[in-house]
This record gives sequence, structure tokens and C-alpha cells, in this order.
Amino acid sequence: PMYIAIIVNIINIVIGYLLIYGKFGFPKLALLGAAIALLVSQACGALLGLYLLYNKKHGLFSTVINKGLFKIDFGLVKTVYSIGIPAAFEHIFWQFSAIIMSKAILTYGEVTFAAYQLGLQAELMSEMPAVGVGIASTSMTANAIGKKDGPLLKIYAKQLITTSTAISLFSSMLIIAFPAVFMSFFTNNPAIKVIGINYLIVMGFIQVPQNLSKVLNGTIRSAGYKNLPMIISFVGIWVIRVPLALIFTYVLKLEVMFIWYSMAIDQIFKFIISAIIFKVKRVDEIHS
Repeated sequence: PMYIAIIVNIINIVIGYLLIYGKFGFPKLALLGAAIALLVSQACGALLGLYLLYNKKHGLFSTVINKGLFKIDFGLVKTVYSIGIPAAFEHIFWQFSAIIMSKAILTYGEVTFAAYQLGLQAELMSEMPAVGVGIASTSMTANAIGKKDGPLLKIYAKQLITTSTAISLFSSMLIIAFPAVFMSFFTNNPAIKVIGINYLIVMGFIQVPQNLSKVLNGTIRSAGYKNLPMIISFVGIWVIRVPLALIFTYVLKLEVMFIWYSMAIDQIFKFIISAIIFKVKRVDEIHS
């Protein structure tokens, strides 16, 4: 998957450069060129993935070709959707909230919104390793649960939490100590940098709870409590983050820093609830 992602990004960059700016005889399409580049790169990634899965000689699923591959197993479909739908709703909650949060941030001006967007990208640079650990938590703990290996599950859970904490602490210190450096990768505009720096400092302090929540929720989901992460996400976003941001912006008319605080409070809340569920449900143990 990593190599596919690298190839997809390279294709996107190359085609985007050619079509956005009209280089080497290609038409200058600007925004349309960016859209075409994204579409072509994603299509190439999908085709490459299918090739690696179903290639007759070396494909991972080469042995199942012509052996009921396209026969619908409704029991399996039900299982897939029972897991996938709650996870999808987590993303839906986030996407809708992002629209409302963006509208609130835009009331402070386009410079503030630009700073927020660039701050998000800068934050993403530092937290990607921890995000990877969060993704690994689901597959690793599910593997141990599938084997009914209690000791292995405990080892996985402990190591994932320890690793995520260590990485998050390191990234937190980097963000808090060098926010200006991170923002400098994206802009030289002083006004944007100041707002972005303030955003990064607030986000720096919540790296540990934010990233640990991903690990805990991945483990909780693997243990069979597939709806709980969705519920935690809904409450955190729609009961805490969005209402607080709207109150701070439209009712109390406070500065934009308080929107950053609403995001931080949401992440801390979700971590606390996830940790409580992790402990109460004993998801790091095999239950008969």
C-alpha cells in the first residue's frame, strides 16, 4: 500500500504540473487540470492494486480466480457492512462538522482560515507516524483476538499504547518548540504564520490524547464493540466541539483561539471516554 501511495502521488504531481501550468505542450487547465490529475492518479492506483491482488502468476488472490469470485456471500456482506457502516459514520460526522467549523473560522477572515488550513497540514506532518500506529492497532489486535491468544493481545495492546505515547510525546515537543519552523514550510506570510503558530501550539498539547484515542478505539473496534467508537466520535464532535465553537464564535464573540480550544477539549474528552471503555470492557483480554 505504501508503494502504491507513492506511485499515485508521483503521478498526481507530474500530471498536475503538466496540466495546471500547461507545460511541454499540454493545455493550461488550472483547477480543471488539478482535478484531472487527481482522477487519473487515483484510477492508476486502483488498477495497480487490482493487478497486485488478481495477477494470475503472483497475485495475492490469484488462486480464487474463477472459483466463485463474483458469487455474493450475503453473510459476509452483512459482516462487512456491520463493521464498515459505523466506521463510515465516524467520517461522515467529521466531514459535516468540518463544514460548520470552517464556516465559523471564516467569520474571522480569510487569513485566519488560510492559517487554519496550513496549520492542519503542518500538524499532519508530525502526527503521521502516530496515525500509522493507530491504524496498526486494529489489525494487530484483531489478529490476536482471532487466534484467541490472550497473552499476545495484552502484549500488542501494551506495545501499541507505549509506542503511540512515545511518538506522540516526541511530535508534541516538536510542535510546541518549533511551530514557526513547521509553518515556514507552507507560507512566508507573517499574518498567516502568527495565527498558524497559535493553532499548532494548542494542537501540540493534545497530541498524546488525540493519538492514543486512535489506538484505543482501534482496539475497542477489534474486540467487537464496533459501534462504540462511532458513538464516542459523535458525542465528541456534535455535543462538544461544534456547539462550543459556535458559542465562542457567534454568542460570546471570542477570538479564534477559543475555536482551537474547542477542538482540544473534544480530543481530550474522546480520549478519556475511550480509556474508560478500554478499562471497563477489558478489551485487552480474550473473553469466552
